[in-house]
Amino acid sequence: MPALLHPVDVWTAEPIASRRAGWPVLLTGSCEFVRILSMPKKSAEGDAFTELVLEVFRLNGLLLAAGDRMAGPSGLTSARWQVLGVVDHAPVSVAHVSRIMGLTRQSVQTTADALERDGFVEYRDNPHHRRAKLIALTEKGRIALRQVEARQAIWADRTGKAVGEEALRTAVEGLRRARQRLEEGSAGSTRMPGREP
Repeated sequence: MPALLHPVDVWTAEPIASRRAGWPVLLTGSCEFVRILSMPKKSAEGDAFTELVLEVFRLNGLLLAAGDRMAGPSGLTSARWQVLGVVDHAPVSVAHVSRIMGLTRQSVQTTADALERDGFVEYRDNPHHRRAKLIALTEKGRIALRQVEARQAIWADRTGKAVGEEALRTAVEGLRRARQRLEEGSAGSTRMPGREP
């Protein structure tokens, strides 16, 4: 192995040789190290988009935790709250909720079944589709949703004031444009150059 190549574990940055690993591991580590060095550099826009994606991932976890704290006293979770928020306007199918929320049908179905079991929603016949039932709020679901919405309004006002309206409006516009670009399917291939699919 060339002396200039000091293979490291790409996840821990620990030198692979220090683990007394066998030759195949050293070779694999060297190849991985060389592959990382030969990755194309991102543009300033690509770096900014990557930063945005990472921040959205972090924010998503924090929002779900905050949502669980707000929804918990009413017997809900963030996921249950999301479904109730969609069906609050009118009874809709599981497929409709999944499209609106960007979730899988299976996860929405699981959540809707749990909500129905606990009395927050009920299934109704769908005049447009025999097998696809509609999810409708019950009175218990409506009361729970209004309780959570009241807590969310206080939380949103406090958080919005701390961040500032202008910064939030700019962030919303950037996120909207990124989402629309991805929805159009014109964001380009995520395949690495020179790699087979």
